[in-house]
Amino acid sequence: MTVHNLNTANIAITKKVSGEELNDLFQQGLQQVLIKTSGNPGITSLTGIQSTIANAKNWVSSYRFKQVANQSIISITYNQKSIDNLLQKNNQGTWGNHRPLTLIWVNSIKSGIISAHQSDNQYKAITQTANDRGLPILLPPETANQHHSSDLTLIEQNNSTRTPTDLLDLYHTDAALTGNIENSTMGEIIHWQYNDRSGNTLSWSNTGLTSTIAIKKGIDQLANTLADQEAFIHNQGLKSVYYIYINNVNSTKDYARIIQQLKNNNNISSYQTEELTSNQLKIKLTSALNAPEVTRNIAKNSLLQPSKNQVINNSSTTITFNWNS
Repeated sequence: MTVHNLNTANIAITKKVSGEELNDLFQQGLQQVLIKTSGNPGITSLTGIQSTIANAKNWVSSYRFKQVANQSIISITYNQKSIDNLLQKNNQGTWGNHRPLTLIWVNSIKSGIISAHQSDNQYKAITQTANDRGLPILLPPETANQHHSSDLTLIEQNNSTRTPTDLLDLYHTDAALTGNIENSTMGEIIHWQYNDRSGNTLSWSNTGLTSTIAIKKGIDQLANTLADQEAFIHNQGLKSVYYIYINNVNSTKDYARIIQQLKNNNNISSYQTEELTSNQLKIKLTSALNAPEVTRNIAKNSLLQPSKNQVINNSSTTITFNWNS
């Protein structure tokens, strides 16, 4: 399904917000939006991202206060184009807005199936984590506990031709994540299984001192996996290969400085030296940028300048530079 407002963060508040506290909320919200958009929970540790978060107020398009189920919320929307440019600048993949609507079917020994009508810590762990990661979910209705035994018995035992993926048809979702909470010597353990309509299946387990911690770990792990898969497919399709010829490379010192510049360029995904002659260096590199963008990006604040009398357009795969040491 299409997920909207990935550039909006909703943060619970408990009191009237002052100016300095508002800036803190802007920073917290930007972190949430960057994680939702990129799918990378560690993105806020990147140096280029941290400096942006420190100035989060400059990225805010609008914000408002609202009440949701007796909870005060600040809803902050950030400039989407700026978010996209920031991710590209820092060589971060994107988790697109087409994400699987996932049924979360968690069975607790103490309380049965966690349903959409609960308000306990387990329910909050599911809904808050999914919201923070931008994962669209569906929880079963309260009546699921009444039919739990017959539903799962039918699916798992009575008819060998049926599988847990029958839950997809039962609740009309794109995927289903089922989990069973058990006690262990390490606290609580949840055994998860994920199924989607393409026939993909994943299984793993999470432990935590409490079931809420284990639930959060499970939802996070699913979001990480889905985001990694999407980003890989998306970025593989976007990357182009270029052959860069660099003139006036007269020493190993020149070579080392050029390689260091390419290494520090976040818009270059990979590079490999193809050939080094008496005064010319040939490098093969990949980037998500088109040829004119690659040319400008390499030349910016650099001693590498594009050679004159060459036509560079979107279909170009060869670019020549002069090294002005």
